[in-house]
Amino acid sequence: MECELGRITFNYETVGEGRPILMLHGWPLDHTQMVFEMERHFVAHRGWRRIYVDLPGMGRTPAADLSSCSPGHRDEGCVLLRRGARGK
Repeated sequence: MECELGRITFNYETVGEGRPILMLHGWPLDHTQMVFEMERHFVAHRGWRRIYVDLPGMGRTPAADLSSCSPGHRDEGCVLLRRGARGK
């Protein structure tokens, strides 16, 4: 799935139902590594909607000029979490 936030179109995948939790990968990976590593831990813990996102420049999310990164980027993360929680 994709979610356009400001200058960036994020690629993400949701798994499960319930309370949303945003799953972020480290460098230089993408969301598929997080799915592989984390999903086995949720087998016994239902009630979570996992939102696995590709960070800018990794996976299917294109790189973006973040030289003017501002506190507003935290807001974009919140929007992504809300949209992923609704499955949109």
